[in-house]
Amino acid sequence: GVLVLEKGNYQLPDEILHVGYEDLQMHWMCKLFIHNAPHAIVAYLGWMKGFTYIHEAMADKDINKIVVGAIGEITDGVIASGLAEKEYAIYYKEKELKRFSNKLLYDKIERVAREPLRKIARNNRLVLALRIALFNGILPENTAKGLKAALYYNNASDEEAVYFQKLRETTKDAELLEKFSGIDHLDPLNGFINQQELSSFVRNSV
Repeated sequence: GVLVLEKGNYQLPDEILHVGYEDLQMHWMCKLFIHNAPHAIVAYLGWMKGFTYIHEAMADKDINKIVVGAIGEITDGVIASGLAEKEYAIYYKEKELKRFSNKLLYDKIERVAREPLRKIARNNRLVLALRIALFNGILPENTAKGLKAALYYNNASDEEAVYFQKLRETTKDAELLEKFSGIDHLDPLNGFINQQELSSFVRNSV
């Protein structure tokens, strides 16, 4: 490719390192699945328990167990599907788990969880991650819990959340997963998501 620089007095090395297309593609696949999806899962579970920041949610043993399980399911799926090399995918997983628990980031749950309809869309992080996790040959229970948690996001300051919760008053979650996530209500995957148990994740206030 061609390297374009703004006009200026530069001292460039004799050899400029570059990243190939395949390496970039692998990085973006890991970002989409191993970062974006588990990040959202932490946020939605954290919201249900009333936390403000991502690192607070990760310190909760119940949430931590699901997130670690989900990121493992997704990472194994990424490897099994050939989207990333095993060594890089595992490195990315470990890096993200440390990031989620970093107290210095003060990563607000509201920011990560915003626009839930976009995040549960058929071509977005949670649904795609769930499907990728299936490549591992094991039902991704933890990832399914994360997607179900997104259905409960009831932040009164988020227009999409308010709209979706209004729909949930008159429409079954199975039908909403079909409409917004593209998972047919007769698809066993739809039932698998809805049967996940989240009753212990109770938010005291909205």
